[in-house]
Amino acid sequence: MNQIANGFESMQRWLFRPDYDATERAVVGDIEARLIIPQAISNIALEGTMTPETAAEWLQEQVEVMLAERQAQ
Repeated sequence: MNQIANGFESMQRWLFRPDYDATERAVVGDIEARLIIPQAISNIALEGTMTPETAAEWLQEQVEVMLAERQAQ
């Protein structure tokens, strides 16, 4: 859970990585805009509907969908 929370705090650092192209930077923005990290944290800590492992899997799936959507544009 700390990794998820700390990752969210460092999102700005992700946006400025020189090895990310425009599509990857757009996906990072989508992650922030759709609030999927706070959703995962809530599902783990408040709702109890996900374990950290299932939340990580769900996040991975969400990001893959967002990337596919961006690449299709």
